[in-house]
Amino acid sequence: MSFLQRLFGSKREQSSGPNVPRAVQSMVKQLEGMEPQQARFLAALAYVLVRAAYADSSLLKAEESKMKAIVAQVGELAPEQAASLLSVAMQQAREFGASQDYLVTQMLTEQATRSQREQVLDSLLLVAAADDVIVGSEEHEIRQIARQLGFNNKEFIEALSKHRDKRSILQDLPGR
Repeated sequence: MSFLQRLFGSKREQSSGPNVPRAVQSMVKQLEGMEPQQARFLAALAYVLVRAAYADSSLLKAEESKMKAIVAQVGELAPEQAASLLSVAMQQAREFGASQDYLVTQMLTEQATRSQREQVLDSLLLVAAADDVIVGSEEHEIRQIARQLGFNNKEFIEALSKHRDKRSILQDLPGR
């Protein structure tokens, strides 16, 4: 086994067992009783939503409410359970930050179908737009996540175009 495989785990190992990214492990424990793969997917989703929401170094109530609604709907969770999961995701994002961002997003990419990844991308944009503006730092972070999810720039722009009226860069144009 190579050094990199031992450090990061193979694709097969990374999506199950002890090689689940540390930032996801405690969230999965909260979802006891849920099918393990679904719990890992939901935990990773919560983490990347938080990652996008914190891109501008703040978390607004509107963003938090949108994340809770998305996690509750996707995971078929009670609102309190979704809030609890997001609370842990926020704690993990603060604790681990960039050191886990790629690993968590990579695990999500490996577990999700193309359709699910499209829904994740749309969810990220909905969270960023929850306060009626997608600022440059949010757009940049979501573009990076989109690449990690396997989307090319054209696909990202197509998804972003659905929210063009919320983009801060376009709101400042003369004549608007």
